[in-house]
Amino acid sequence: MSGVIVDFLGQFPRGLATVLLAAMPIGELRLAIPVAVEIWLLHPVRAILLAFIGNLLPFFPLYYGLNWMRKHLREWWPWLADKLDDYVGRAEGKVKEKYTRYGAVALALFTGIPLPFTGLYTATVAAVVLKIPWKQALAGIVLGLIIASIIVLSLTVGLSNVFSSQF
Repeated sequence: MSGVIVDFLGQFPRGLATVLLAAMPIGELRLAIPVAVEIWLLHPVRAILLAFIGNLLPFFPLYYGLNWMRKHLREWWPWLADKLDDYVGRAEGKVKEKYTRYGAVALALFTGIPLPFTGLYTATVAAVVLKIPWKQALAGIVLGLIIASIIVLSLTVGLSNVFSSQF
């Protein structure tokens, strides 16, 4: 699936493609940075900045639109609302205990670990469900995105150097 998306976005300018790929819930910047550096051949600093911006774009629409979306999906497509509610429940379960204990730092640590389902989308959904004020949520998530960006870029550039060197 991600290969099809990468191929499709390849027809756009590389910078725009990186922003768009990072804004998607599939992969977020965890996919956008390696693709931008290794496939689209962007400079690593440019790739990390564009992926960061792209990954941050959905924050406000998701933060302020999630409850509206849940309400209207319940009216129009109940089966889809059930799927969204399941996702919201999982997001809440992953973050609630840690947030109660550590506050916005928990969101930063959760978002900063570059694993599947630990990105901006899940952290923002958890922030909405836990009623975390947007400024605290944004601060924690931004810090987490910075951490994840550095980790992903380090792995991308490091692994690229390892595999490109001659034995």
